[in-house]
Amino acid sequence: MTSTRHFVYRLIPHQREGGDPRADTAIGEHLAYWAALVDAGRVVVAGPVAGALGVWGLAVVAAENVEQVRGLGQADPAVVAGIAEYEVLEMPSSLVRSLPPAQRPTTGRIHPPRRSDGPRRPHRCS
Repeated sequence: MTSTRHFVYRLIPHQREGGDPRADTAIGEHLAYWAALVDAGRVVVAGPVAGALGVWGLAVVAAENVEQVRGLGQADPAVVAGIAEYEVLEMPSSLVRSLPPAQRPTTGRIHPPRRSDGPRRPHRCS
């Protein structure tokens, strides 16, 4: 019997000019792809991260091995479309909080990135 481990999936978007309808389509497919993985319980959390070098994607994936996560990356519509690349990092250990059903966030819901200007307001995923 194999055990589930956790991996960090980092999506690194390529620089692109706005207005490319193929890229816009790929991004929509990418969001639906990861939302389905969250709904299926294969992904603990996923979403954009705003960093000093720009926005990139993050997912914490539950899998038996790194090859399974690489397979998810190879099938990611953003990667397939050539608008992003990815890397997979193994978490040597992880602590995962178990929430009662009433406190679990709504899955498959995609939240837009927060604006970086102004005060941050508390945000709930429910």
